[in-house]
Amino acid sequence: MTLPPEEKRIVILRKALLTLGFTFFFTLLAIFPIVGYYGTVKVTSIKYFGSYAYVMYECNTTYNPFLYPASWAFSRGQVSGNFTMIALPLAYRGEIPHPIWGLKKDTQEKAMLLVIGKELQANFPTIFLICLIIEVIGKRILHLALLSGIVGFVMAEVMGAFFGLATGFFLVVYVEKTETGMILRKLWYRFWE
Repeated sequence: MTLPPEEKRIVILRKALLTLGFTFFFTLLAIFPIVGYYGTVKVTSIKYFGSYAYVMYECNTTYNPFLYPASWAFSRGQVSGNFTMIALPLAYRGEIPHPIWGLKKDTQEKAMLLVIGKELQANFPTIFLICLIIEVIGKRILHLALLSGIVGFVMAEVMGAFFGLATGFFLVVYVEKTETGMILRKLWYRFWE
């Protein structure tokens, strides 16, 4: 039985919206420390040049392999080293404007956001592609395996992520192949209808 064109468009639109929804959900999770990454930033020096500052910092970061898949594919899943950035003052005050600089802690937070932001740009399309593939094959239950990997990363970093993924796949197989899991499968898919 084929669907009328109007219903086909609605089905395609629903799938596109779900794909975007999952993509934004996983990207949002990637922003949070411990869930998306374990990392530290230490500012080593700040050189002020009037209206800007040159900041040097050390960064040690491990990204969640399921929220930053492109980073791991291109061997950037664990980053450590010395980096630089340009910082601008928070404000200017006085008759002859003098820059007001933030605390060192603020500069460290900006540096960490810079590190995370660069990786998110590369990983957003990859996460979208993974979610699109899951939607096209019609197995939304696979998101359960990804979520298990993310929870595993929270508990034990990279090894925990892969243990969590394996556990998630066992859950998916259980739900898909057993009679007891059939009830859970029906509930899962009914939730997304």
